[in-house]
Amino acid sequence: MTSNPQQQPGASFNPFLRLPRELRDEIYKCVLHTPGLSPASLTEPYKFPSLNLSILRVNKQISAEASEIFYGTTVLPIRISRSDAPSKDGDTIHYISQETPWDILCYRYRGKDGNLYSPNNTVMFSYQNEFIHPDDAFPATAYGNRFRKIRIEISDHRKLLDVQKAGFTTMKLLLLAVDRLASLISTADRDERLTLEICAFSRVFDKDPDFKEDLGSISDKTIYNELVKMYRERVYKELVETIWPLTKGPWEYTIHAPEALKTEFPGLLEETLGMCDGVANKEKNPRMEGGWKEPTTGWDVWLGWGKGLRYVGGGAKEIDSMNEDDL
Repeated sequence: MTSNPQQQPGASFNPFLRLPRELRDEIYKCVLHTPGLSPASLTEPYKFPSLNLSILRVNKQISAEASEIFYGTTVLPIRISRSDAPSKDGDTIHYISQETPWDILCYRYRGKDGNLYSPNNTVMFSYQNEFIHPDDAFPATAYGNRFRKIRIEISDHRKLLDVQKAGFTTMKLLLLAVDRLASLISTADRDERLTLEICAFSRVFDKDPDFKEDLGSISDKTIYNELVKMYRERVYKELVETIWPLTKGPWEYTIHAPEALKTEFPGLLEETLGMCDGVANKEKNPRMEGGWKEPTTGWDVWLGWGKGLRYVGGGAKEIDSMNEDDL
């Protein structure tokens, strides 16, 4: 029997490698198949299918071949969500979360001008004790830059009348989330340019939404319809402003906005992105002072990893004031 050129002297040879490469690739596709992602929706929670990646640990050659299939065909979903809640003193608390297969980052601040605060309390987050992903069911963060297909879901859970209260601090917080994202999926050693598929959706644009709770009892249908259109435009602009920080990352991007909105408000997407660029150019440092990778004293950042949340940012002042149970 002739020796196989792929077999190293003294090394065990896997019979699987005797199959033609084309057949091996088809087997990799079957073994590493993941169901297609469901359409982005407010009612669908963020989730990533469980995977069996044991084939990547068979040997070096099989791992290299199977990795080409896995990272080239698997769509990596990432969700950025926005929501608001009233505080006891009447201010609005703004929440931004970024969910990836590896972690959950949560940011919150209060007030229109973005006065950041930290109550040092994890119980208000629904993510506590949540399994993000078993370590053996998904590649480590170091492999994030190998994925070629990435879908960003922008999810806005705010009500119709809440969208005018946020201010520019929201975009600054989102830039922080983008920097974190870049460190996961677009590191300096990435071998090819990345293109993000950005899908945006909002509670306000759900099918046949009912705005009576938000607008009250307006009997005049014409006035009601005009108010709805005005607020829909405002929500659309705010949704685009949420997308804007993602256009500043080290990647190409494609934005998928509802076709009905493009028809109803033609050119508004491009106009709003240009406006955000103009506002950012006037800021001395749109990413805020004190460094952007390390949260400053005012931040309240929690990191979900593995089986729960741990405190990441806020500086020594916040950490010193926490109970051991909070860490």
